[in-house]
Amino acid sequence: MDYDNQIDILLKNEFFKRDPNNLTVLFKYFTARIDLKNCGAKDNDIIFLNGTDSNIDIEFPNWYNDNLGVGRIIFAREGVIDLEIQIVKDGDLELCLRGVDFRDRTGKRVPVYIDYTKCVINDEIIFNDRLSITHDKPYKYNKERVKDGEIVKIHIEWEPFTSEGIYRET
Repeated sequence: MDYDNQIDILLKNEFFKRDPNNLTVLFKYFTARIDLKNCGAKDNDIIFLNGTDSNIDIEFPNWYNDNLGVGRIIFAREGVIDLEIQIVKDGDLELCLRGVDFRDRTGKRVPVYIDYTKCVINDEIIFNDRLSITHDKPYKYNKERVKDGEIVKIHIEWEPFTSEGIYRET
């Protein structure tokens, strides 16, 4: 297949010709979801100091706030992100990498795979290999004993799921 005119071919599709904003339907295939929470006590939190993805979205869902701390969900689309956060109160930093929570019109969750390829926290390589992840089959990492005021640097890389990934039935 000739991929020289990929964008032209895409834009000639009737679905996208009807409304060019329909291109957003493809976002789920390259959007990383990063869940972060400093667990310990109700007042445990994190402060975002810096993020390199210019299209980052950060959510503060009520269900992720409890007597263990305040959680954040980050959505990023550029394939690589560097985050710098500050710890509020001593605790354990919980990192969870997922695909997006995509559902059909009946509300049934449909797995959308993301291939995470690298994760580094404070210059420590957590993994440097392709991990095929969905919302319901996440990758979890716990950085124990983070300290109040500590700066944590997180580097994550990912790609859309390809034939290089490994399909895991949910």
